[in-house]
Amino acid sequence: MIEVVEPGFEILTNPATVEQYTERRRRVWHKLMGWINEGLAKHFTRIARPNHRESMFERASITIKIICSHAALHQLVRYHAAAYSQGGRRQFCGQSKHGQQVICPPYVGLEPGNYIPVYSENGVRLLRDGEIWEAATIQQCRWIMAMDYAYSEYLRECKEGVSIQDASYVLPGATKTEVVIPCSVQQWRHILRVQNGPHVQGELQRIFNDLFEDFEELMPAIFGNLRRISFDNGGITW
Repeated sequence: MIEVVEPGFEILTNPATVEQYTERRRRVWHKLMGWINEGLAKHFTRIARPNHRESMFERASITIKIICSHAALHQLVRYHAAAYSQGGRRQFCGQSKHGQQVICPPYVGLEPGNYIPVYSENGVRLLRDGEIWEAATIQQCRWIMAMDYAYSEYLRECKEGVSIQDASYVLPGATKTEVVIPCSVQQWRHILRVQNGPHVQGELQRIFNDLFEDFEELMPAIFGNLRRISFDNGGITW
């Protein structure tokens, strides 16, 4: 069975503490006294942005858990240095109750669910959540067949005594993984600018587009001046 899951993310850091931390640094910078609260934190952080005083963002850290495919993660780590903590493939394959968990690329267009290819003399059909899916395209059938073949080979090698680490070589890049990424605010501002460009992989573009919207809503004092423009003009800009 092939389980298609949605890519996504989870913000593990309390957004309020991030803005308060940046205010505390600014108060040390300007020798300001007084209580730190949410309202003043937003005020002082907004002052720093137009003056490009981003040194206060270097130490404030935000930790995110990203759910994506191995293929997308390979693209992400190529461009951004960070302390990545990644889950192993076997967590989402051999030890999964639903078979192989994969992320479907946007061009294939499979909705989340459990898929099983059914082979017959007339060709291949797909079972989706236990029922024949008549609307499946040839491309969707081929994609699930490829995932199913790779997963079957993985299980066969494990059964024959090949170690899980070595057997995982046959697993596809679509295999789901989870990675925890702690980065400074300054790094996240850079990542959001880079990963929302027109040539970014579709899966990453979707994840970071949604992440930017959440950052903008939860921490407007820090991310409110990153505005989205047309992808033809480069994604997110100042």
